[in-house]
Amino acid sequence: MGMKSVVSVPSRPAEPAGKPADPKGGRRSGRRLLLALIALGLAVLAGYLAVGQLVAWRAGRQVRAAVAARRFDDALAPLTRWLEASPHSAEAQYYLARLRVATDRPQEALAAIDQARRLGYDRAALDCLLAIIQARAGRYTEAEPVLREAFQEGMEPQAEVAQELARVFLSTYQIGRAAVPLERWRELAPEDGRPYLWRNEIESRKQAESSVLMQNYIEALKRDPNLDKARLGLAELFRKVHRLEEARREYATYLARHPGDVEALDGAGVAAVEAGDLDTAAASFEAALARDPRDTTALRELAQINLRRGRFQQAVELLRRVVAIDRFDPDIHYTYGRALKLSGEDKAAAAATAVSLRLRKEHDDLEVLRKQLLNHPDNVEFRFQIARWFLEHGRDTEGLDWTREILRQTPQHAPTHRLLADYYQKRGEAGRANYHRTMAEAAAARQPPRVGDTR
Repeated sequence: MGMKSVVSVPSRPAEPAGKPADPKGGRRSGRRLLLALIALGLAVLAGYLAVGQLVAWRAGRQVRAAVAARRFDDALAPLTRWLEASPHSAEAQYYLARLRVATDRPQEALAAIDQARRLGYDRAALDCLLAIIQARAGRYTEAEPVLREAFQEGMEPQAEVAQELARVFLSTYQIGRAAVPLERWRELAPEDGRPYLWRNEIESRKQAESSVLMQNYIEALKRDPNLDKARLGLAELFRKVHRLEEARREYATYLARHPGDVEALDGAGVAAVEAGDLDTAAASFEAALARDPRDTTALRELAQINLRRGRFQQAVELLRRVVAIDRFDPDIHYTYGRALKLSGEDKAAAAATAVSLRLRKEHDDLEVLRKQLLNHPDNVEFRFQIARWFLEHGRDTEGLDWTREILRQTPQHAPTHRLLADYYQKRGEAGRANYHRTMAEAAAARQPPRVGDTR
């Protein structure tokens, strides 16, 4: 019997427990996990960026709407969110500058303008904001051409552009040109009382009726009861037209806010004098003198009260102080002459009266020049005559303002440089005197000054 052959196949030995997995498979699993984590991170980042973009978009829309409606306070919170969500947004920096300009914070506005410029924002829009800041700082030569173009083009911020162009025209005595931007400002900012106040800058120089000036002040105060200059102007107008009860009420309202204001104390005192309340008037003038011992109005009015009460010598002493302070006021010299006459000093009285008449003529000459300039606002000679008048009559601040405006318009105006050379020489400022003398000589010779000349 044959035997059946049996072939035995060895079985695969079992893997011992704890043997590591295939290293290639492990690497593949790790890569998949890493890729999944990266994908998740990118998804989270994309979501975060999307949310940030949405926040910036919504905040930007709120800021634009609030600024367009001139609700500047309402723009602050969304603008903060916009800048947080998109700190490198040139537009957000521009609107930050807009808000700082609107609230008259020039240094912060300039910083935002600089940042917006670095981020590539429209240069013309930023130059417009810069011109507004320059006009407010009195840098009219730099600001005027930019503001003129912005006004014609209707560039934003339109209300501020119109306001500052009006400021430039008023400050440089271009009165006839100020009315158009002033009216545009009033239309664009109907809640603002200042256009009505500035209207009176024009109307008063045109010698408008008191009723016109009064209505402008009233309209200004309707919009802003704390517009102090309007209230003081209204009080003065009421006094001038002898509406004394209303005048005294307006002065009292103003003084409640500014109890130490010398001009208001003087005005309230004058109104009290006209109402026959001499004790209240004297107290008001004494309060003014406590603030400013050289206040000529208070000294003069106290002298008048003494004259009315027959205290002639006391009046003379007060007026002698006034004349020493203000040598060029014809009314002061007239009153001084009257007091001297009443106190028996006839010769001194005649001399004071003669000075009064001479000064009155000189003041009339100034008014003629002002009227001529209104009709010819670009006439440099009229401007020069006014500047010289102020400097010759002890009103240095006004005179120097006029010389600056002349030299802004005509930098090589020789008579103005000679006038300033004499002025600074008398003050002992040799450097400035030499500078203006050199400029006058160069202008007269139609040659530029030598390099190295200094003020």
